Amino acid sequence: SFLLISMANAAHVSLAVNMVYSVRRTASDSIGTLIFALSRSALQALQSQGVDTTLISWSNDNDNSRPVQVQSRGFAAVALFKPVCVLVVLQSGYDALWIDTDIVFFRSPMILVNEAYSQAKSIVLQSGSLGPLGIARGEAHFHVEACTGIFLAKKESASLFEAAVQDLERMSDRGDTKVGDQAAINLALFEARFRRDIKTMTTFGVLDPLIYPAGGIFFQTNLSSTHAVLAHNNFILGHDNKLNRFKERGLWFSQSHDTNRYMIHRPPVPICTLNQVHIDQAKPIVIDSLDRVLYSVNPILNSTFLWTMDPVFCKRSKYALTLVSIGQRPWAQLLFQRIARYAKRLNADVLGLCRLPQLIDYSNEKFNVDSLAKRAKLILAAETLSLYERVLVLDDTVVVRRDTPDLFQIVPPLAIGATIEDDRIRPQSQSKKLLALAKLRHGYASSENDDQNSLFYWFNTGVLVLSWLHIPLLANPPPLDLDRLLFWDQGFLNAQVNAFRIPIYNLGYRFNFVGSFFTTNFDKAPFSAIDAYLIHGTTGLLMNLQSRSHFFSNISETWDTLNL
Repeated sequence: SFLLISMANAAHVSLAVNMVYSVRRTASDSIGTLIFALSRSALQALQSQGVDTTLISWSNDNDNSRPVQVQSRGFAAVALFKPVCVLVVLQSGYDALWIDTDIVFFRSPMILVNEAYSQAKSIVLQSGSLGPLGIARGEAHFHVEACTGIFLAKKESASLFEAAVQDLERMSDRGDTKVGDQAAINLALFEARFRRDIKTMTTFGVLDPLIYPAGGIFFQTNLSSTHAVLAHNNFILGHDNKLNRFKERGLWFSQSHDTNRYMIHRPPVPICTLNQVHIDQAKPIVIDSLDRVLYSVNPILNSTFLWTMDPVFCKRSKYALTLVSIGQRPWAQLLFQRIARYAKRLNADVLGLCRLPQLIDYSNEKFNVDSLAKRAKLILAAETLSLYERVLVLDDTVVVRRDTPDLFQIVPPLAIGATIEDDRIRPQSQSKKLLALAKLRHGYASSENDDQNSLFYWFNTGVLVLSWLHIPLLANPPPLDLDRLLFWDQGFLNAQVNAFRIPIYNLGYRFNFVGSFFTTNFDKAPFSAIDAYLIHGTTGLLMNLQSRSHFFSNISETWDTLNL
């Protein structure tokens, strides 16, 4: 009985698309969404990108095509439309979930909706803030306004918004062109107890500021919880500054290849009744059409191979496992059997690439099989995230124990699940040098504060839990010459994550027991390998192909005797 709404002029179309895309990725089409366009140009632009839109009449279309900054001259004229839009929805018989366009959802908006309804209030708003530390909590803190960028208003609160409209009109008549909807709505909330024009007693609640953080908390401090439902890109002035901050944090999806594909074309509904993943002779599905786009002289980065794949494939889950196994891998069949069992238990699909196109000249040193495999791993993960909410990326040298917990339930969507390599693997001073080299190698300038960065880490990429939020991280795969010095894809991903400041959920060595714990770092192993859930036969094993294959067999047979 509610409708998610917002409004946008022509200048804010890309922000609106960014917000709506995040809603669709987290909640599919289960939430009704409507954007009120403040100009015909905004209406046409939003509709062309698959956004459900309606037009609010504006006297001069050109007047409302530019960005209008909060508390700047002319802001009142635009802000007036927010309570008007809310009233349209409330008077149509729906509750209104207002979401500003500078918001990105990490988890389903239904979490917010259920929380708001559980408070049994007329209106539930985002916590206000004076900055990173000031938090508005209830009626005693009205000197800090509740934020009207996010709120759920019930039909019974209609007179509150009527009062806000009247106040905005009155202030505009007096020449105040800077006052906004937030001031007007907060004033109406404060005066609701004695104003006769607010017909019903309006009760209000406030959302948890760490689960529904404003920009002062999420972007300006280290307090942002990886369990946050959303992030509000406020506490920054200027349209371009908002866009840049989204881009810097890897939260900008508007106008991307994946956004256009998902918003306009929508993923096809699978015609499928499979109860489990079908893996022929324990091999994962081979996506042949990937071959056509990955390895040309000028690789096509924005491939769409998942849309032209083998028709036997069926997308049936919101989770997927991906892996690439190329070249001589005599252990592959054994490890794939274990991966397939784990995927079935998680109700996840399996996508894999098992061969390179025949037109590659393997004698050409330019085409290093390891480099190609790691690059294919990144592209396969990116394309799979276009269709799935969460993806577990596994190297084909990972042995999975039968009772491994569900990693999708452990890692929050905002974070990347990975194992941070500490002093047990190498001195942190060496890891910092690796990161500095990786950033230089992949085009990121090192900061003067890098050495003092208390959040520094270097993580292993053999086991990665990703969500659709991380598509920008993989949007531009590195060139073909990934190298051994920076551990292939590991250097690229560490540089990207550090640059975007994406939080890492440390899986620990129980979910990535690396090969060096059997050799050079044997005395530093945190526990016996048998007690790990995932054993990763990295190059740290220092074994040839045959010896490594025997190693994997021994691990698997030992677990078999323990029914693991």
